Amino acid sequence: FGDARTEDFSLFANAGIELNEQVNLYAFGGYGERDGNSAGFFRRPSDARNVPAIFPDGFLPEIDTQTTDWAITGGVRGEMSGWNYDLSTQYGRNEVDFEILNTLNASLGAASPTEFDAGGLEYTQWVSNFDVSRDIAGLFQRTTLALGLEYRRETFQLSAGEPDSFRFGGVTINQNNPLNSSTAGAAPGSQVFPGFQPTIGGVSVVDGNARNNFSAYAELDIDVIEQWNVQLAGRYEDYSDFGSDWNGKIATRFEATDWLALRGAVSTGFRAPGVAQQFFAAAATNNVNGVLVDAVTLPVGNPVAQALGSTPLKAETAVNWSVGAVFNPIPRFNLTVDWFQINIDDRIVLTENLTASRDAAGNPSGNATQQAIAQILNDAGFNTISAARFFINGVDTRTRGIDAIATYRMDIGDEGKLNLTAGYNWTQNRITARNDTPGALNQVPGIELFGRQESLRIEQGQPRNRTNLGLDYSQNWLGFTLRGNRYGRVLAAGGSEFTDLNIESAWGVDAEIRAEAVNGLEFAVGSNNLFDKFPTNLPTGVGVDPDTGNPRNNSANNFFLPFSSFSPFGFNGRFVYGRVSYRF
Repeated sequence: FGDARTEDFSLFANAGIELNEQVNLYAFGGYGERDGNSAGFFRRPSDARNVPAIFPDGFLPEIDTQTTDWAITGGVRGEMSGWNYDLSTQYGRNEVDFEILNTLNASLGAASPTEFDAGGLEYTQWVSNFDVSRDIAGLFQRTTLALGLEYRRETFQLSAGEPDSFRFGGVTINQNNPLNSSTAGAAPGSQVFPGFQPTIGGVSVVDGNARNNFSAYAELDIDVIEQWNVQLAGRYEDYSDFGSDWNGKIATRFEATDWLALRGAVSTGFRAPGVAQQFFAAAATNNVNGVLVDAVTLPVGNPVAQALGSTPLKAETAVNWSVGAVFNPIPRFNLTVDWFQINIDDRIVLTENLTASRDAAGNPSGNATQQAIAQILNDAGFNTISAARFFINGVDTRTRGIDAIATYRMDIGDEGKLNLTAGYNWTQNRITARNDTPGALNQVPGIELFGRQESLRIEQGQPRNRTNLGLDYSQNWLGFTLRGNRYGRVLAAGGSEFTDLNIESAWGVDAEIRAEAVNGLEFAVGSNNLFDKFPTNLPTGVGVDPDTGNPRNNSANNFFLPFSSFSPFGFNGRFVYGRVSYRF
């Protein structure tokens, strides 16, 4: 366990030119590359997924990713007839390619390659904006009007891997390893990460997909009197694939006294499904009883998903509320306290794996749920699909919380400056409603589209409370920073309450000391998680939960993955670094 090996390169440029006192041209852009390498689980020499003729001692498959990310922006801004304006356009592209190394396709036998091109993903976005603003004289104490237009085009492209990265070659397990008597077909596809397939359910999933969005917005910022500010905003969105929607916001702040201000806001929100949520697809092929079957993640428009009742995704809608206060009882001290609530309807989630079970003749088998799903897929002609999942507008959620932040600044001696900060957050997430099970799945006994683990991930998968303390001191050429972060308890949900794990609350401490050697040249050393704190260990073996007294039968994975991925502060332990920087 740990982090993948990565190598990063990035470049950023920023430029501007003043044409005259009223007009400025500007441009900025960046380019970045990241090469990453991570390993899967070791395949032992006798493993049915191994070919001893290629790897007599077993093998550790590796996923090698090449990520390219770049964006460029250009624009003109200035003033004309009392209006401030900004006209800009931006284009960005992100591409991820997957190469699978030190691996094999066991179904190809000894002829299998050991490296595969598994395909890739590409996302692009082009955004153009035109914004104007001006003060409106004679309307209240001060009134500023801002208007804007935006055009956005997004594309998503999935690229298939080479055929050997996903196909079944026909070789059986005992042909690869005579010591294994199984005559079942060996596992197809590149081990650890099968390549993206070009078609699923007889339909291409590698066609490019695009959508366009146009929006217009307006905002009024009004000082009704010196102590009272009101903001009104509205936005109209029109999507080529989701229709249109209106959203608005009203916010206000009132300076009750010299040391107390009250504030609040109400707004509505609209989030269309991402293009990747609509069009991403992946399949893993398995050989079951001599029959090739696929476990698939599907776009909602795929015929397999439609057979199971998928419907076009709707946009998420939200209503946001907040009220708060700002306190300045003494000089250089500031305290803000805010309460907030966010209601989201039709939240987009991924279904559970809807698993079908069949006997050797292809007839539905297994429990009642698996039989019913197999029958639905068989009736639709998809008798090689063993499991499927897709995105749905599955749940409504409510998030409530409190944010409190305190800061205090003080001078020490002639040159010393000390900044103290403290923050506290309490957040509660709740699923308030579950949408109806769609289509034919509504008749499946025991069906659960959004199950216990994912539900608990939303409600208890992040700390309910968090505390931050900070100290930053600087004097002339020397600086020091000390931070403390406390994460509240997190529930790592298991398959049942007997395998749930509470990751206990914990403090982490970060520290850094800096020194400026000469003008602009700075040296720094520091540590994140200075005291090498680790999260609660996953339990191992069959036993009794010490907190509840319930029986516990833990996954074998717990023996070599000792920490849960739910840990809010990771499980890498202490990180020590040195840094040299030069400003010019």
